Amino acid sequence: MANNILATEIQKHRERTIELKQINMKERIIRAVAGTLVLLSIALTYFVSINWMWLGVFVGVNLLQSSVTKFCPLEKILIATGIKS
Repeated sequence: MANNILATEIQKHRERTIELKQINMKERIIRAVAGTLVLLSIALTYFVSINWMWLGVFVGVNLLQSSVTKFCPLEKILIATGIKS
């Protein structure tokens, strides 16, 4: 009886750990993509055209609105590709 309860609790803990790792992975991917796009925007603005600055502005506005509305297009894409929250 006690072994079954312990085994069940261990299984629940493993499932929660896996779920937390997936949440962290999704957040890490979103931050990495946003950071990469901002750095790319800076480089393209400096070397190519001032109009590439709008890419960085778009990323910043998207990050701001996602913090308020809790809707992130990249998050929806990641979920569709199989990265679960």
